[in-house]
Amino acid sequence: MLKDEKSIAIEHTFVYWQRFSPEQYQTFAKSAAERSREVMVTVEPWTRADNWTRGRETLLDDIINGGFDKEIGSVCRAVGASGSPVMVTWGHEMDEQEGRYPWANQNPEKYKKAFHYFVDHCRPLAPHARFGWTPKGEETLGAYYPSDDYVDFIGLKLFDLQAWNQDHQDWRSFEDKFDALHKQVASFGKPIVLAEFGVEGDDGFRQAALECALERIGAFDHLEAIVYFNDRETWRWPRQYGHPDWRIASGEFFECRPQYISTLMAPMSGLFSPVE
Repeated sequence: MLKDEKSIAIEHTFVYWQRFSPEQYQTFAKSAAERSREVMVTVEPWTRADNWTRGRETLLDDIINGGFDKEIGSVCRAVGASGSPVMVTWGHEMDEQEGRYPWANQNPEKYKKAFHYFVDHCRPLAPHARFGWTPKGEETLGAYYPSDDYVDFIGLKLFDLQAWNQDHQDWRSFEDKFDALHKQVASFGKPIVLAEFGVEGDDGFRQAALECALERIGAFDHLEAIVYFNDRETWRWPRQYGHPDWRIASGEFFECRPQYISTLMAPMSGLFSPVE
């Protein structure tokens, strides 16, 4: 649907490193390059257990001690093979507290050491990569910041679900919600990417949230890009909310193209679907 949308400058994919296919990734990266799009890769460091989460207690230590060097090498060699700029994030939402990810809600010092280990081993294999740190937005996020030397950009996420807002009496505007996230990370002084952005609701709600979204947040400090999550939600939301459908139609808000943002929105690639 958005394959040939010319205003898209980034394609974002999620990869789980224990089942990574270099050949599949190269096909994805080549396709993005043919459309003059930069690639953004979120690397998810799951365990090797059948359920991908068992062993969370030792996961970070295992990474730091070299137990996942094979996975790091496989991903980073593939990322570096194209020789093109790539945005790489690792261990996203490390501050989440719901038990979704085995690397999240862990000892902050161990998380930072594991992040350093990944970047130190990835940089020689992917010298054109920029490395991003992408928290969920909890109050504890600052404790997990890896340090300026290891972070080239900061990723944020914002999903706006009308049914959730109504049930929780949350009538904040898009700007207000983004402002709250922005304030948590702006002091780090790094470029900021809204790495996951999605909206679901009736036509009026979607229009209000999407229409000229770039213009409304373009004045925020350090904002570099917005990346739209153009897919169904992979994680089941609580109770009746199920799996929200964030997908948008071609042109739904591509009419706003302010000059102050060089990189516009992109859909998430369906190449690698995260587990639930």
